[in-house]
Amino acid sequence: MTSGWSMKLMKPGVSDGLLWCWEVARRTGLSLPNTCYIVRNGERIQAKTHRLHQLKAGDHVVKDTGGGGGVGRPEEKDPQAVRNDVFINELMTIEAAREVYKVVIDPARRQIDWDKTRSLRASLSQA
Repeated sequence: MTSGWSMKLMKPGVSDGLLWCWEVARRTGLSLPNTCYIVRNGERIQAKTHRLHQLKAGDHVVKDTGGGGGVGRPEEKDPQAVRNDVFINELMTIEAAREVYKVVIDPARRQIDWDKTRSLRASLSQA
């Protein structure tokens, strides 16, 4: 594959999404990887953040992230959208909905427990 341009230097940075990942990791203990590396001749070379890295012909730059940061705090996400991410989009578990987004879902009924969700979210503002 060829492109109409070439890059000789690369400087990986920190995206806003990493702030969210760090917050989720702090609150839940989940490990959310955020790494950038260069694959050169089959060797994986760690690319350190905010440093220039010399790229050579044939190099591949790979960035693994734990997910995008979205907009706003996780516990402010619309509970119905969280429910949809559990059952329709299959992006998270019921446990992650509760621990990260502070949305309590009854697994038997597959419905939001609105009273428990409001209570859980309210407890955050008092902490």
